[in-house]
Amino acid sequence: MISIVRAEKNCETALKSKYENLKKRTKEKFAAEKANIKKTGGRPHEEKKITQLEYDVKELIGIQLTGTQSMFDDDRGKE
Repeated sequence: MISIVRAEKNCETALKSKYENLKKRTKEKFAAEKANIKKTGGRPHEEKKITQLEYDVKELIGIQLTGTQSMFDDDRGKE
């Protein structure tokens, strides 16, 4: 009985670790893509290959990846 509980706990821990790693890599890839687009120098940006799984993770984590607009931004509301 104890070995079953331990195996379930290990499986849960491994699954959580894999998800956290996938989330981290997805954030890094989208951040690199965003930075690449904003580069200057006149050359076209190099596109990173983003998989469907990474797009799905992006949908799951949502605001963690895209951020929010600050209501205290100096340029907000100015014309």
